[in-house]
Amino acid sequence: MAQDGDTITYTFSGSKETEDISNIDEIVIDRMDGADGGDDAYDGGSGGLIQNATADVSDYDVLEIWVGEAGEVDSSRTFGRSQGGVGGLGGGQGGGSTELVARNTDTGETKFIAAADAGGGGAPGSALQQ
Repeated sequence: MAQDGDTITYTFSGSKETEDISNIDEIVIDRMDGADGGDDAYDGGSGGLIQNATADVSDYDVLEIWVGEAGEVDSSRTFGRSQGGVGGLGGGQGGGSTELVARNTDTGETKFIAAADAGGGGAPGSALQQ
């Protein structure tokens, strides 16, 4: 259970994480990144960035955390609540977004907190060999 003043770092795990925030009134986002698209062969777009943001979570008891996955070549899908576009045939996949949602488990009410969008997938070069 997170307490006021705790610093918690989340990294890509391949699944949604949850944190008990029932004893917290406000969260501070020091830095939150969306995953980059592409891979080593085809650089995609950079994921979004959120820094130094605060959110009132006093009416909520659970924080849902999606940490996006970086895009890869010819991957069918990357993990994230949403994903950046594909870079074309043979190109890199878009990355996954990183998002935070607060939930009140008694009422079912949710509050969108923040999203760092995913980067788009990289495309292979357009030069043709003859």
